Amino acid sequence: MDTIALTRLPEDELQEIARRRGASVALVLRPEEEGYARLLRWLADTPPGGEVLLDGLDSLGTNPQEYPLRLLYVEALGGHPILLHGHEHDSLEEALDAFRGGTAQRVHRIRETLKSKAVRGLGQGKPPYGYRAGPDGQLREVGEEAPLVRLMFERSLQKQGIRTIVKELNGAGHHTRRGGPWSMVTVRDILRNRTYTGRYARWGVIVPRNHPAIVSAETFRRVQERLNTQALHAGHGRGSPYLLSGIAVCGACGSRMIGVTRRQTWRRKDGTVQHQSYRYYQCGAATNQGRCSYHTRQAEELEESVLRRVKGIVDLSPEAIPPLLPPQETPNAARVRSLVRQAAEKMLSLRELRLRAYPLLAPARDKREAEQRRALRRLLQSCVERVVVREGHVEVRLRRGTKP
Repeated sequence: MDTIALTRLPEDELQEIARRRGASVALVLRPEEEGYARLLRWLADTPPGGEVLLDGLDSLGTNPQEYPLRLLYVEALGGHPILLHGHEHDSLEEALDAFRGGTAQRVHRIRETLKSKAVRGLGQGKPPYGYRAGPDGQLREVGEEAPLVRLMFERSLQKQGIRTIVKELNGAGHHTRRGGPWSMVTVRDILRNRTYTGRYARWGVIVPRNHPAIVSAETFRRVQERLNTQALHAGHGRGSPYLLSGIAVCGACGSRMIGVTRRQTWRRKDGTVQHQSYRYYQCGAATNQGRCSYHTRQAEELEESVLRRVKGIVDLSPEAIPPLLPPQETPNAARVRSLVRQAAEKMLSLRELRLRAYPLLAPARDKREAEQRRALRRLLQSCVERVVVREGHVEVRLRRGTKP
């Protein structure tokens, strides 16, 4: 895998550090020259797993409160950040330390007030669904809400997905505290909330068995394991456009070729679960009407065959692809910031933070890949009129006026 550096170090000094690590730096980016934005583009366009050398967290930007989010974004896009200043700590832990220091002055006054409530296990802010704050500030169960919370956890243990749980709740006429319909976000947040085990955690203060538990600690643990397993596979293999949609036709009957995706899941002897997706083109008549016996063609093989034939005609320039959104502008940025705050307050471990943040940030890479393929498809369709697919032969017909 390639190694890239985002650093202010002189290049000769950087290369010497990399040499001692047994690596060679393929690209050097400078923070003052939009280095972080260029790093994101590089990660989105290259295979995951490359090392990202940083001479300090300030290479990521000037605001310490943004360090964890920016570092998580690099990791979610497939990069492996390495700090070069000699510390042995996890780079994300150091980013959280910087985050805590960056927010200390801002929250110092309110922290003391809130912490005094926290040591007594008193509720702060709006109680989660299923609870209300009693006259003494302690959390109490809400009779008509707590059973619904238990139902959500039970359904999750029964291997029902969040979407299915939401459908059941809304179908049965249940409403949120505000009277609205349930959504995947609200149900997921309930399933992730450790408060339902009776455990109070705030501002670094943890009070076990502080209030009535709606679910047991064991139930909560099993649900988290299941959600984490689902999160590891979220967002992969989605939205990869077929380059030849609309221009590929079957050479046997003249019908359009359509893109088909098949997903397969199986369990290996060691108990691990494997997932695999297969993409191919198939004659539309054979798929929808069963009147053509033409065999399918593997999508990657057929697309590469066409691209080789139009090489020199189609030029995919970076300007044709919309830029990757910076982390603070991604749709899930607010949710990731909330997770970062929980980790900074020791309510989440580094592992839990990563497991829950990656699926929220990783789709940016999938979106980038999908945008690349859409741009390439537009360029192909601008110069290719038709791709005729026959057994053992592919004919590419250019549009009139297109020079081969």
